[in-house]
Amino acid sequence: MAPVANDRSVVDFRVRRADVDPYGIVHHPNYVIWMEEAGAAHVSAIAATWWPDGGVDVSRWRLVAVDCRYIHALTWGDHVQVTTTTQAVDEPDGSVQVTLRQTAVNLGRHERSFEGRLAMSFDRREHAR
Repeated sequence: MAPVANDRSVVDFRVRRADVDPYGIVHHPNYVIWMEEAGAAHVSAIAATWWPDGGVDVSRWRLVAVDCRYIHALTWGDHVQVTTTTQAVDEPDGSVQVTLRQTAVNLGRHERSFEGRLAMSFDRREHAR
């Protein structure tokens, strides 16, 4: 199955006080949380065009791999925009795995903050039960 044309999505996040350490720098696990949230929004928005019969309930998808490269640290109050595109869609043995490419930009400083890949999977056989 080929990815859909123009399957780009954008999600904005504001860095909250709870996201940072005592020095005001974002904790690394928060980057992965934002990647997962943006990935889930992306899959929700475009999966219906791939599988019109269903299978888009993001709560049933699971995160299977994350590759994140930190470029510039984010700090409290920063406005970050995560852009997600589909890199690959595989459907082995009744399951579905979607690999997404993501880039995050700090809108206030106009610089990339992090980039990476995220893989999510869904077992269509389990959904059919």
